[in-house]
Amino acid sequence: MVEQPLPPAVRRTRSGGQPPEFASVPPPAAQYVPAFRHTQPAQSSFAGHECILAWDYENLALPSSLEAGAAATKRLLELARRFGRVTQCRVYHDSAKVSGDIAAKHRSSLDALGFTIVDCPTSDKKEALDKKVLVDVALFAAATQAPRSVVLAASDGDYAYLLSRCRQLGVHCVNVRGERSAHPALAAASDAQFSWERDVLLLAAPPPRARKPAAAAPPRGRAPKPAAAGPVKTIDKRGGRGRSPRKKPGGGGKSPHKPGKSPHKGKSPRKIKPKVKVKGAATKKAPKPRAKRK
Repeated sequence: MVEQPLPPAVRRTRSGGQPPEFASVPPPAAQYVPAFRHTQPAQSSFAGHECILAWDYENLALPSSLEAGAAATKRLLELARRFGRVTQCRVYHDSAKVSGDIAAKHRSSLDALGFTIVDCPTSDKKEALDKKVLVDVALFAAATQAPRSVVLAASDGDYAYLLSRCRQLGVHCVNVRGERSAHPALAAASDAQFSWERDVLLLAAPPPRARKPAAAAPPRGRAPKPAAAGPVKTIDKRGGRGRSPRKKPGGGGKSPHKPGKSPHKGKSPRKIKPKVKVKGAATKKAPKPRAKRK
């Protein structure tokens, strides 16, 4: 019979725990995860997702500076990579509009980062840009049953129905919108929201709008004092304000016109030609007055 060696004796401490040499190794320090604004890999829950980035440039335009525009474009692409592997990144613009056209200096940085620039001129068709965004995102969402994510950079409320339908298909929807121009329906239709000004352009939050102080209401039980009434002025239609018409004693209100002057202003007085008697001409006699009957 072979004797088996006994296990080593366990040393007990007063506290009942294990001795220092048998103590468990402390857990490693937590892994550092960089902030979103710099470089952040896709989250573990979106590791197997495919992602599309659709950018409505007419709603959210880049700043005029070349350096600031390139940095904002890179931050937007890094935001999309958080929700899966970006397979499509498209930016839609309208070359026929000044406000919706991409400047030539920004096109090189967009092309270098892998963006597909889609031109949507609206010279003959209305809302051509919105329709192209709807078609591309809908085809991506319904293509396969694999886990997918949609990152839509737009502020138009017409995209709310698109995001709602994508969520019904199991697609994770993210919306990047402007703070002042965004439609409230986009927040209800998406799973996550980001600010274009603060998260992409890194601008400070806009200050709250100052409200005008409301007028103080008069205390209850006291009627407001009426405004002081000034002297009532009479208006004379014949000329002058604030003067009462003058009347001459002994007669009507109208004064007789002076001889030699015309009563009408701006018109010359009418001249009366004297009668000239012609010799030998027969003169008409005045009729005799009729006698009054008694």
